[in-house]
Amino acid sequence: MEEVNFLHISDTHLCFEEDRPSICSSPERLERVYAAASRLDARPAFVLITGDFVHEGDAAAYAAAKTFVETMRQRYDLPTHVALGNHDRHEAFYRGYCETPAHTGPYYYKVKLPGLRLLVLDSAVDDQVPGRLDTEQLQWLEEQLKKSCPLPTVVALHHPPCGTTVHATNGNNLQQPDMFRHILERYPVKAVLAGHKHFATAAMLPGGTPAYTGAGVAFAIDMLQGGALNFVDGLQAQFCAVYDNEFYWSPFCLDERTVLARMTPRQMREYHAEK
Repeated sequence: MEEVNFLHISDTHLCFEEDRPSICSSPERLERVYAAASRLDARPAFVLITGDFVHEGDAAAYAAAKTFVETMRQRYDLPTHVALGNHDRHEAFYRGYCETPAHTGPYYYKVKLPGLRLLVLDSAVDDQVPGRLDTEQLQWLEEQLKKSCPLPTVVALHHPPCGTTVHATNGNNLQQPDMFRHILERYPVKAVLAGHKHFATAAMLPGGTPAYTGAGVAFAIDMLQGGALNFVDGLQAQFCAVYDNEFYWSPFCLDERTVLARMTPRQMREYHAEK
């Protein structure tokens, strides 16, 4: 099985206005993620954004976002796959990003890559914070999973289908997730990737499928302190790898840090051998 690596990021809240809110990403801030990804030894094949792509933008914002991701593809050889979140707006997204103005329904699709099948769902409901998956999407998901496919499968959506460690906001997760979970129980899915919480959490669904919730790019959330959620500036991402038919998800911070030591893989192996 061919190894595939990719970057999972979420809640980019892209805003192209000069007077953007502090909780939004500028294009320059988001480009730092792509630049960092391009420098990794285990180079990602693509970037997956699990929702809240832009910050309540209009069609013009989505058109600018389309130009941005195309620039990232050309500049860093990193294509982008997008899911929609509660801050996204379907009609504006289709008009500006997809250039299909007559469409307003859910945005879901599949991507087949060497070593991976990615199924992207749309849990966003316009003007609502909690998420939902309609019957049509759930039927489509089951149809896709029924098909014989030798590739490991990853499912992506914005709203987590389970609780997270930020208990105060769990009421805004995926609503009525039972049917979604039942489908996953019947088929081999390596992982569910979500966002929405601005805080990295790993959980296990009842059927045994791992669910990973990515931290936010635009801002992060500290654990509760004094009964309040602290919104903080922190550029975070998740490195994903699929090899030997296993899935790996590793959160990491892109902020500058002091390097205390450097060891090559060979030095690491020799060091452990000596111990």
